[in-house]
Amino acid sequence: MARTLNPQEYEQKRSQILDAAQALVYLKGYEQMTISDIQEQAGISKGAFYHYFDSKHALLDGMIERTMQQAVQVLTPIAQDASLPALQKLQRFFQTVSSWKTARRDFLIAVMKGWYRDENTVLRQKTSSAGLNWFSPILQGIIQQGIQEGAFNSPNPTGAGEVVMALLQAMGDGMSRIILDDDLPGDSQRQEQAFQKMGDMIGAYTTAIERILGAAEGSLQLIDMEVMKDWIFVAKDGDL
Repeated sequence: MARTLNPQEYEQKRSQILDAAQALVYLKGYEQMTISDIQEQAGISKGAFYHYFDSKHALLDGMIERTMQQAVQVLTPIAQDASLPALQKLQRFFQTVSSWKTARRDFLIAVMKGWYRDENTVLRQKTSSAGLNWFSPILQGIIQQGIQEGAFNSPNPTGAGEVVMALLQAMGDGMSRIILDDDLPGDSQRQEQAFQKMGDMIGAYTTAIERILGAAEGSLQLIDMEVMKDWIFVAKDGDL
């Protein structure tokens, strides 16, 4: 008689497989990762793998969905907080995303090169599309509130939410490229140039988002630049 897992055991084992797959993505790349690799990393049989996932593509969808769900659980309460005006909600949205990444800074920097390998192109594209689908509605609700309050002046909150999310994703990719740029000069000079490039880029994206929303100039801060100094310090091995 086949053994039936209770729901808690099922989710624990499924998460174990997802954890193993995520580690392999950073190590080998999604395209190079095999189901046999996942079996070995997770310590499971082939039959056990297929009990939880129909295919490697289903596993990919599971990794992305879990990541999105975790982020939405953190961000949704911000959007639903009736005590906050829209501008403050949007600012807290940016701060929460930044804080989440900063809490995992060393890990994210360590795996960043793997994330941008050609072998992970499919994963990046699917994650980007999922991010638009999951997070744009949260932003749309905040923007709609801001229009009602007079803080924003956008004729299309739905479109604005999608564009703002796309810009945030593009900014994140740009920040990663600067952090990974090995062509910058060494030591403190390398860090100073990286910090300057980062500041210029973030300033440009901030201005673009304020204009899309019809928000007052200087009303938004996407990233705390003092926090970014720490990222650059860790990535470039030295002091600013």
